[in-house]
Amino acid sequence: MHPKKLATGERYPTIIVVLHWLIVFLTIAMIPMGKNLAALDPQADKLILMQIHAMTGMTIILLSVVRMALHLKGPLPAPDPSWSGWMNLVSKVVHWGLMIVSLLVLVSGAVSFVGFGFLDLVKAGQWAPWPNTEAIPPLDGHRLMIKVLIGLIALHALAALYHQFVRKEQLFQRMWFGSKEE
Repeated sequence: MHPKKLATGERYPTIIVVLHWLIVFLTIAMIPMGKNLAALDPQADKLILMQIHAMTGMTIILLSVVRMALHLKGPLPAPDPSWSGWMNLVSKVVHWGLMIVSLLVLVSGAVSFVGFGFLDLVKAGQWAPWPNTEAIPPLDGHRLMIKVLIGLIALHALAALYHQFVRKEQLFQRMWFGSKEE
């Protein structure tokens, strides 16, 4: 079985590719950063890490909103005609799930940061008194949505690998850099 060549125009627009990979990189960086943040005792290092975590989160929110707007505006590559109806449905559900759950993670983090005293600590440059993170309801949602997001990321990555290497559809070319004519 020979790998299927992509027809002209079947790549995502360059701006969506750039946004996709920036969001991927920043999201992957945020997961261990958040775990380390939760594990640190309140101190100056925790405040610095909190600032980096919050700024990275705000950056991801902005990039995600722009990406979602571009997705809605289109045009985007058509689904692979060899995919069954259920594959197309699952693909749409997972992609929109990734975007929506990512925004829920980011919004719950932002609400926690602004609404429960973290922003005041950052503005003052102080790490004490550190809020009790077990008593912040949006952080519970944040933690839950992170688990859902990790599951969706794993499902998305496994599906991409399946389509690339088992079905040999050259799927990675759609969300990678290069000219549309390649």
